[in-house]
Amino acid sequence: MYYWYDYMTYRDFRVERNSGGICKAPNCCENCNSGFYADCNGYCTICPPIQNCVHRTCEAYYGSNNKCEYCKYENTHQRYERAYKYHDDKKICERMYVLQYKLCQF
Repeated sequence: MYYWYDYMTYRDFRVERNSGGICKAPNCCENCNSGFYADCNGYCTICPPIQNCVHRTCEAYYGSNNKCEYCKYENTHQRYERAYKYHDDKKICERMYVLQYKLCQF
C-alpha cells in the first residue's frame, strides 16, 4: 500500500511511503516495512501517528503498542544533537529547550 499523506523516515534519511510486505494467505500479510504493521484486512498499514515523531513502530493487527523510534530533527542519539527527544515510554516526543543567556549591560 502506498501512502501519499504519511511516511516513515529512516536514520539514513530515506523516506518510505510503501508499506511493503507480502500476502501469505487471505487477509494475512507478513514482512511489512519498518513503521508498518500487518492488519486484519490483508494489508500492511502505517503505524498510528505520534506528534513530532518521524519513525514509529507498532504491533501487528491493530497497530497497538505504538512507539517512537526517533523524533523530528533528531540526527543522532548524542546529547545536544536533537530538537525533540522521546519520553521514557517512547509514546511522545518532547521538545528540548535551549537556555539562552543574555549578557548583562552596565
